[in-house]
Amino acid sequence: MPPDDGEFRLVRVRGQLVRVRAGASQQEIEAALAEREARAATSAVFAAGLPASFAQDDPRALLLLDVDGVVCPYGGELADPEQAGLRQVSVGYRPVWLSPEVGGHLERLRRSFQLVWCTAWEDDAAEFLAPFLGLPALPVMHFDEPAAADCHWKWPAIEAFVGDRPFAWLDDEIRRDDLARAERRRVPTLLVRVEGTHGLQDAHVAQLEAFAEKLRGC
Repeated sequence: MPPDDGEFRLVRVRGQLVRVRAGASQQEIEAALAEREARAATSAVFAAGLPASFAQDDPRALLLLDVDGVVCPYGGELADPEQAGLRQVSVGYRPVWLSPEVGGHLERLRRSFQLVWCTAWEDDAAEFLAPFLGLPALPVMHFDEPAAADCHWKWPAIEAFVGDRPFAWLDDEIRRDDLARAERRRVPTLLVRVEGTHGLQDAHVAQLEAFAEKLRGC
């Protein structure tokens, strides 16, 4: 979940939204902007390693990837996570549960989609998780836009990132309101809710591939 913004506010500086504490000085705002730009530069370095660009004419749709509950299931909530095929490992500084099949699932999905990290892990997903799974550099979505009360907190950042491009989104927190919001988009959009204790499964991959195949036929 995003941090509690009770003592913070979002200000727009030179066209960018920056999260600062309430009552922040101009110097503090400028420092926050510099930090945001540094994160964006880091993401650009990661994205430079992609085998294909994110140009508008790339035929592949975007696939937005949550981490907790999708790539890394909540195995600790299961009575016997190892019986469910999960193992606990350390990724960077985080202990997580992983299925040995998840890397293969994501590699398979890369053939049909441009993968994007859409997770509260933000840059940690690119720095630690992607190399652990054997994935190439992937772009990272940052959540600086203010969250709306009537939908998932990621929506404002997602809409700012994807623009008018088709996309699919894997998350364990998708609700009915989010599905309704996706249906209102003018371009194909697929939201796939994943059971958080089990994570990404074969059935999800098949559903996403069918969506990508349908887009290619349009």
